Amino acid sequence: MMKTFAKTPALLAAAALLAAGFAMNARAGGSEEHMSKKSHENVVQALTAKRHFKTLVKAVGAADLVETLQGPGPFTVFAPTDRAFQRVPKTQLDALMSDTPKLKSVLLYHVVSGDLTRADLEKETALTTVNGATLPVTMKGGHIYVGDTRVWRSTRAGNGVVYTIGKVLMPPESHQGG
Repeated sequence: MMKTFAKTPALLAAAALLAAGFAMNARAGGSEEHMSKKSHENVVQALTAKRHFKTLVKAVGAADLVETLQGPGPFTVFAPTDRAFQRVPKTQLDALMSDTPKLKSVLLYHVVSGDLTRADLEKETALTTVNGATLPVTMKGGHIYVGDTRVWRSTRAGNGVVYTIGKVLMPPESHQGG
């Protein structure tokens, strides 16, 4: 009779330790670079699949960027959450959402050409965004920051990667459009 590895005590113990390690990492918040194993066809699909990007998805539509971000890319998108948009004063956000050229410029400040991994970001000090402005990149306490906000999690897409951030980044005045 053939012995299966799944029933050996040593393998079961190793599997239990590995599972416990993953559980501890998840409870501790995991790495800010947690890469979702589920791949989406494109970055718009990746954003739409997450419930905390509703405002960003609405803004991408209002700025007429859906088709662009569904394109071949590759793109690296630093995606502000709904909570990040809530931190923008309502009058400022309303004005931004109604000014298509400025909204487009602000959103493109969150996008970099290429499919940048955590290792790539760790080597950078600045990135040139699709709107032409420079976005500073720093490491603090083992965490990556773009602008002055921390990069949290990432989600893989067929045409790039989406990194969750907690702040809406504003480009320098010379790159704000409008």
